[in-house]
This record gives sequence, C-alpha cells and structure tokens, in this order.
Amino acid sequence: MHKVFTISLLLFSCSNPHSPAEKTALPLVHNSQKSIAHNFITSADSIVLISHQTYDDSPPDSKTGKLPSGANLLDSGRLNTSIIQERVRLKDIEAVGLGQILDEKVTDDIIYTACFDPHHTILAYKDNKISYIDLCFDCKGFDVHDFPFEHTMSYAKYNKLKAVFKSHRFTYMID
Repeated sequence: MHKVFTISLLLFSCSNPHSPAEKTALPLVHNSQKSIAHNFITSADSIVLISHQTYDDSPPDSKTGKLPSGANLLDSGRLNTSIIQERVRLKDIEAVGLGQILDEKVTDDIIYTACFDPHHTILAYKDNKISYIDLCFDCKGFDVHDFPFEHTMSYAKYNKLKAVFKSHRFTYMID
C-alpha cells in the first residue's frame, strides 16, 4: 500500500502544473528558444553592419532650410544609402558569432537614457526583404524591424556588439 501511494504521489506531482518538476522544466523550453536570432541570422542571405546618420545629423536643405524627410533607414522597404557612413558585409562565421551575442541571456539591467540617436545597425537581408536592429550605443536603446530576437539587451550585449563594430574598423559615432 505504501508503494502504491508513493507511485501515485510521484505521478501526480509530475502532472501537476504547479509542481517543482514542471517549474524546473520551464527554463529548458525557454533555453531552446534562445537560438531565435542565431537561426534567423544563419538563414539570412547576408548580414551587414552599417553606421549611419540620423535625422538629427542630416543637414537642412540649403534652399528651404528644412530637414530632409529621407533621413529614415528604410525608404519604401529599401535601404536609404544616402545616410550610410560605413558598411561591412559579415562573413558567415562572423554572422554566427553575432547571433550568439544576440541570443545571450540578459544578466544585468540597463538604465536607459532618453537620447535614442542610433548610428549603428545590424541588417539582415532575406528573400529580398530587409530586417534590422538599430542601436544607440550612447543611451543603450534599440529599434527592431522584423528581426526576431528576444528584445532584451544588457550592458554586456551592448559592449560585445560595440566591439563587433569596432573590430570592423567602424569609426563613425563610436568611441
């Protein structure tokens, strides 16, 4: 009778959604999803890093004095090349490393400031479509456009991403 009770208790605890066994299984599911950016990057046609001007950097029109409306990163789904300062296409092995950085678990909190003046972007070209993560290394803010990743950043991720840009000799608006 004692054995039957123990087996019943074990079976019940494994099927109970609030049991410790289930709670320890949840992070494993979460970890299997941590390859979202990596899978997206490795399946992309190409991964390109760029530095670029932003709306605030664009000079006003010499005739009208107005800031250009074309200071956006994409114009009708195409890259606005007029604002690009530097551009590097990553080799496959470099793209894999970038995906690993983006998929890293966040271990620290970021205190965001309000500037959000991004100058560095990770572009993913896939099936004639551009996806991107636009980064502001000053305030640690970012903007994402059709780029699947866990939308969390940390100081460690920002430092690693900044190091990737620097390793490719980016100098525009990066210290």
